Amino acid sequence: TWGQLLMIEEGIGLHQIRGRAIEEFQPGEPFWTPSGVEHWHGAHPDVDALQLTIYEGTVNWLEPTTDEQYAGVRYRPMSRSSN
Repeated sequence: TWGQLLMIEEGIGLHQIRGRAIEEFQPGEPFWTPSGVEHWHGAHPDVDALQLTIYEGTVNWLEPTTDEQYAGVRYRPMSRSSN
């Protein structure tokens, strides 16, 4: 399949590819996840978020994200924080 494009419309979003750090993204910042890559995404714990998700095909839901995973270390990529 094509993969998944995420875009935060309001608030602050979180995204993590399994085994990597959690990334924060804000309105207007797209986040692309290739097909078959295990990941999770959701709102920042302190800020609600409205998210647009675009994908083709089906989604294979895995285990729920744990509180420990959700509370992991977050960062804003340099390419985003300079905007």
